[in-house]
Amino acid sequence: MSSDKYLLLKKNISDISTDLTVLDKAERSRYDRLLDDAKKLEFLAGRSFLKKELAKMAHLTAGEIKISITPQGKPFYSSSEFEYPHFSISHSDGAVVLAFAKIPVGVDLESGVNLRLASLKPIFTDREFSVLQDMPQAEQQKELVRLFTMKEAFIKATDKKWGLDQIYFEWIQDQWRLTKPAVDCFFNFEETDNGQISVCLVRES
Repeated sequence: MSSDKYLLLKKNISDISTDLTVLDKAERSRYDRLLDDAKKLEFLAGRSFLKKELAKMAHLTAGEIKISITPQGKPFYSSSEFEYPHFSISHSDGAVVLAFAKIPVGVDLESGVNLRLASLKPIFTDREFSVLQDMPQAEQQKELVRLFTMKEAFIKATDKKWGLDQIYFEWIQDQWRLTKPAVDCFFNFEETDNGQISVCLVRES
């Protein structure tokens, strides 16, 4: 899926050609510290997919792509001028999704299989929790996944500038709308076999 604002790419981990040689020293160290084999594969697949896509845009090899990390933990690549200079990555349920955009972007993919309203109470405001609690079960599950991924995508797009306790959504005309903080952003959504994808794009002033 693409638009004049962003490019969204998704692959199943089983379809990604993983390559340890694309990892730099810091990434290899992070990879080696992971104890769970599934997490190691997820990290390597994500980095392989991301670097190969960045390499296409920069006309380089994947091994030449060096990804930097902000103090808050957001990855970025600033060594070349791209049509889509901003990017975000998410993993879930055996899939990796990448979002590239002309403006700051955050993406989150969530299958929702292990998400339950009671366990998510700490990350929802009292108002959000109450709205979800009053929904029929089928709608509740869909909308709690939607709200969860919107919050995660917003946090990524804004480089963790706000904590969960500072982010408020209201249920207005049968959809979630960000009411706090006052950030000029918008959301797009996609349903996939691997779950719901939320993309948050922040308009730059």
